Amino acid sequence: MSVRQITLFDKGSAQFQAYVNLCITSKDRMRMEDGSYKHALYYLSMFGPKGSATSINAIFAGLANNATIRDIAIDDIGNVALAHKVQGLSGFSPGWSCNFAEFGTNRAIHALVESKALSLWDPSLAVKTKRSNGSDTANKKLKEVASKDGEMSDKLLGALERHPVFFLMVPPGQDAQQLHLSYLDKRCPFPLIDEWAQFLWDRALENNEISEVDIWQYTSEGTAPMLSSAFWCFPNIPKMIQDLSEHIKEGSKQTIAA
Repeated sequence: MSVRQITLFDKGSAQFQAYVNLCITSKDRMRMEDGSYKHALYYLSMFGPKGSATSINAIFAGLANNATIRDIAIDDIGNVALAHKVQGLSGFSPGWSCNFAEFGTNRAIHALVESKALSLWDPSLAVKTKRSNGSDTANKKLKEVASKDGEMSDKLLGALERHPVFFLMVPPGQDAQQLHLSYLDKRCPFPLIDEWAQFLWDRALENNEISEVDIWQYTSEGTAPMLSSAFWCFPNIPKMIQDLSEHIKEGSKQTIAA
């Protein structure tokens, strides 16, 4: 398996290129806010040789451009656009970061593109920051999580309330259901307990509130993959609360009957 390339085009001509060693995209092309059809891009790891920072910056600027959706493609996947530009999420503009680092003796450049308002770089942090204080409000919990990266504004908070979406990355050995519960907990006005993880995962699948996405990652021989699965989650919080309430009531009836 070889690495892929990501290319920024201008009027049909390739302008800037970089290598990709990990990207997470929607399985199918989706209708974007400008009417075009592209794969939604949730996470991107790219790199280039020493001196390639200009090309990588240009690609990120093209992806993050709010005025227009640029023509950007990844080998064997096709055209891509950042996930929040999918039609139906109008007015939702989470911040996207591009963090640079040098690696190797030749000082090659690595860049990681992600939205920390939608996900945490280390998915296990979702569990570590899970709150259990019943007096917490949904707004406070969202601000506490986002303030770690300085990306939460009142405008974005309002958008997250309207679109409580999140992006879930599952490393090998991690439980997707428990991670899903931890992210839901930050968007729910009351604390969620671990015993509800299975039910909330199953109901989300039944209600099409979870969409598994494609992971492409380069792994050299003998190297374990960074991720085992990833999901784009768009919970209906009022309906989730209603369904959970019914689930708890049903459980209480069964306990009394026993």
